[in-house]
Amino acid sequence: MSNYFDNPRLVSAELRKLIPVFMDEVAVDGMRLELAFNLADYQACLDLLHKIKGTSISFGISILADKTKAFRESLEKKKYDVALVDLSRLKEIIEELQLEVKKMT
Repeated sequence: MSNYFDNPRLVSAELRKLIPVFMDEVAVDGMRLELAFNLADYQACLDLLHKIKGTSISFGISILADKTKAFRESLEKKKYDVALVDLSRLKEIIEELQLEVKKMT
């Protein structure tokens, strides 16, 4: 997984097999996140961001974990205009990661 992993050699072969499954789930969570944000259900957003961040850390995808953290902070500070930009960037990162996963398989 090229430049999205802190150290790809630390990701076990078993964990690599789960990355496509994780990315499918993240894509769905990304859609749920966008819907929750559009409905101003910020608690649902925070819950989804927590889930995505935790799993991202487990897989060593720091760029995704960092963006979820920034998005969470924007929501917690009620900076919804910034959060909207964070959401857009998070969706871009998810799309980039999905392309990387397709290259792996």
